[in-house]
Amino acid sequence: MRYMEESKQVMQVMSTQQLIELLRMKRIDFAITSYVDGMQFLNKNLITDIQPMQPNLANHNLYIYLNKRYASLVPMFDDKIKQLHLSGKLDLMIRAAEDQVMNFD
Repeated sequence: MRYMEESKQVMQVMSTQQLIELLRMKRIDFAITSYVDGMQFLNKNLITDIQPMQPNLANHNLYIYLNKRYASLVPMFDDKIKQLHLSGKLDLMIRAAEDQVMNFD
């Protein structure tokens, strides 16, 4: 985290490819992207000299948006998501989806 405190410039790019290219050319000191997006790009392009920092900088909540006509379904979704979370199945589903995305060819 020391690097972020000392950073004097922030650069925004249009793609993960640009971000990783800048990092590999040593034009930037570190890159910030989502874990899944970054790992998918690294795996797809067989890049092994770049690794994600641990722990993650942040975790973000996931939201489900429904049309108003389906408002009656919200309690059912809420209950099911809570059940999946408490049983540990939600974490397994998320990991499986991440693995599928990161290993997509």
